[in-house]
Amino acid sequence: MIRNILTVLSGEAGAPDALGAGFSLARQFGARLEVLHVAADPREAVTYLGEGMTGGLVEQMMRAVEEENASRAKNARAAFDQALERVGKGVESSYLTRIGAEDTVAAQHARLADLTVLARPGDSAQGRITLEAVLMGSGRPVLLIPPGAESLALKAAAIAWNGSAEAARALALATPVLDQCHRVIVLGVGEHEEIDSGVASLVESLKGRAFAVESRILPKGKGPVGETLMGAARGAAADCLVMGGYGHSRAREFIFGGATADILGGATLPVFLAH
Repeated sequence: MIRNILTVLSGEAGAPDALGAGFSLARQFGARLEVLHVAADPREAVTYLGEGMTGGLVEQMMRAVEEENASRAKNARAAFDQALERVGKGVESSYLTRIGAEDTVAAQHARLADLTVLARPGDSAQGRITLEAVLMGSGRPVLLIPPGAESLALKAAAIAWNGSAEAARALALATPVLDQCHRVIVLGVGEHEEIDSGVASLVESLKGRAFAVESRILPKGKGPVGETLMGAARGAAADCLVMGGYGHSRAREFIFGGATADILGGATLPVFLAH
């Protein structure tokens, strides 16, 4: 069941879409939405960067951090108030501000949520750090929201299936989402018997549920796996893609590429991730 949803407002571009999606999901599931804004601690910034600096430069740096905090806090609060007026009426919600490292604080709060809704980080370094911290460190799933996906209607879901523990965990945690759907499409990437057998087994296990289920086997080698999955999900008219996150180590995916890395940078559909 999804009863508590968390979203993180950084004050950066893209976060309002995730906030709107959070309200939309909270309404669909009858859940409560917690909106979190984390402000950087100026003292930590100075400790990290200020060694050997004069007192004047330290004060200047602290003022700069405080000014940046104020700007981001203003943007985040304005986004919350606007979303509350536009799409949040009737949804139980709260707005929290905390001080610290965004990734650490967000992961701590995510451990108490059934689902965390985050904006696709794209080129945002902090956004990616926060998403990875929540995905890897909370033990809970993440719903990644691309730009322009504020309003969600979960009628069809695609499942990226490779038989891994991460994929199985994502599937299990996505049960409340799948139960909202009328159609589920199981996607496998590769052209060998093990993939075919694994996809067929999952389809068989899903039969008898409230949704119709089908499968598609996608050829490997015609582009990045993440792009192949995203394209197939969109081609199947899915409203979201369910997949395991970081089946390989983050370092290996960063160096050699991987489906999770592809998705973090360029997802065009909401993506339900679990590790």
